[in-house]
Amino acid sequence: MQKMLLSTLAAGALIGVTGTPALAATHHHLHGVAIQINTRRAGPAAHRQVLGANMRWTKDVGGAWNPATRSVYQRAINHAKLMGMSAVRYPGGTAATMFNWHNAVTHSGCQIEGHWNQGLGFWPARKDTNFGPNQFMRFADSIHAQPLMMTPFVRETPHDAANWVEYMNARVGTNPGGGRAWARLRAFYGHPAPYGVHYWEVGNESQVVPARYGMSNDLDKAIKQYANGGVRKITHEALGKGCLHPTVGVPSNGHSNQVFSVLFPAIVKGTLSVTINGQRWTGVRHLRSASGTAHVYTANLATGDITFGDGVHGAIPPNRAVVHASYHNTYAGYFAFAHAMHAVDPRIAVCSSWGLPKPSFPRVANGRHFDCQTAHPMTNLRYIPSHTWNTPLQGHDWMMGGLRKQQIKVTALQAQLPRHVPLLITESNALRGNYTVFPNWSSSVSHMLYQASMQQTFLRDGISWVNGSSLFSGGVNAVLGSTPNFTRGAEALERMAVKPMFHSGHDVKVSVVNAPVRNGTFGRYSGLSVTTTKSGKSLWLMVVNRLPGTAVKAHVNVGVRLRGKAQVRRVSAAHFTDYNTPTTSPVKLTTGKRAIGRSGFQAAFPAHSVSVYHLTER
Repeated sequence: MQKMLLSTLAAGALIGVTGTPALAATHHHLHGVAIQINTRRAGPAAHRQVLGANMRWTKDVGGAWNPATRSVYQRAINHAKLMGMSAVRYPGGTAATMFNWHNAVTHSGCQIEGHWNQGLGFWPARKDTNFGPNQFMRFADSIHAQPLMMTPFVRETPHDAANWVEYMNARVGTNPGGGRAWARLRAFYGHPAPYGVHYWEVGNESQVVPARYGMSNDLDKAIKQYANGGVRKITHEALGKGCLHPTVGVPSNGHSNQVFSVLFPAIVKGTLSVTINGQRWTGVRHLRSASGTAHVYTANLATGDITFGDGVHGAIPPNRAVVHASYHNTYAGYFAFAHAMHAVDPRIAVCSSWGLPKPSFPRVANGRHFDCQTAHPMTNLRYIPSHTWNTPLQGHDWMMGGLRKQQIKVTALQAQLPRHVPLLITESNALRGNYTVFPNWSSSVSHMLYQASMQQTFLRDGISWVNGSSLFSGGVNAVLGSTPNFTRGAEALERMAVKPMFHSGHDVKVSVVNAPVRNGTFGRYSGLSVTTTKSGKSLWLMVVNRLPGTAVKAHVNVGVRLRGKAQVRRVSAAHFTDYNTPTTSPVKLTTGKRAIGRSGFQAAFPAHSVSVYHLTER
């Protein structure tokens, strides 16, 4: 293995260049490159929770749930441990905006699939909903990962959120929220001890217009609504049934005792207006006093359910008719959620999820305390101004070029936060690439380089929590792909390579002299991204070569006396579009040792690769 790695290092300058002279011609400053490490300039601490991932509750967490054993597949658990998977978020982001935690715990009732919006409508998740909060915590415990819960903001209330906190964290025999003793229910489902979930997040991406669900399209107004609550004014909503809410509504089946429901309960008293075929029907307290032809209904304002005739009392909506409703819905803001959740468990941290630097959540908070803030630095590959992404190379360039914007966003958000209020990254990814011209871009080496570069940003900025790509999905486009193989793809291998440097120590100052630059398809970007951590006498150097098809040689200057051998871990492939499948593994993790000088050494970093050197001071 050692000989194989050293031969790879020696040939590094040639990897990926032969046959691709056009790529090499676009790179500058490939000579005289030097990496300068200053171990005396200590930076933020390294955090193992940077190597986290998202877990969507839908489709039995991307097929990772084994119905035969009623647990996550053991192969997936083993891979997650090897990667150092240290922070997991549940029940997800957009897919969980309508999530009902109680139904998930009891596996009763339906769930609304949240992966749509008011313009597209919502559908129920009728099957593959076995992965509830208890199952999630069992998985998190099995891989020794810290959990974070996203409590939905759209249909849930502060009371709902507080009940969930009590279910997860209260001791049996206590009932801090009053009402039902939720800890007893947890014990009934086999876990008497509190789970002790510390981090909670209120809502998901409320700053994004499709995810505002009735809040203002004006950013300045919407952030105030997210912080303080507001009133939705819903006009002529086509009603659904249960968890089915298509935009066009669910038509009547012509039968008795039909129950339709609004999308946003609870309904403000005195604001509900119901029409069928343009004719207004009347709300009554009971149907029993109505004739069989009376156009009346009863409404449960708290649940948003609207019930029509029983065949004897009250008319039945005509077959295939659509019921429409106009109403007001009052919703609470972040501070009401945080107050209710803290009342149940004052030890938890409740994070605001308004992840934009402008307008700023701290400004709207106006001195009110909040525990933490979350953000989603995401590069949307669909939106390339005035350009079309037509080749894999353009896709690679856009991923690398898009890094800078997200890095600036993270730094700006941190600068706005009050002292001792941490920024948590609960999603970080590139999304919406062109699957036609680059079908597996999201599991490719290019995407691995994007994620590795973002990890370096989080390390330098002292971010303590990061959930990156989804851990599982229905295909190869996730950290561990899909059942039953759970492929260790490019990103999984990269996490295995860098894991030791994120588990202890602190960042130290490093700079690159004559850094190579690529004139990419949509702009310039740095070819090398470098970070270093130090723990005791151990020094870890992480170098991401983002240049497609071109290796880089550099002299590494450390400034302290080193032992004569370095351990080297490297993730590389022949081409930046390569990705692993259950049957092929063109992306490889190699490990070995190499000789180094007393204070530095010459290194070759293969094209589109991630290299990690473990150095030891004398």
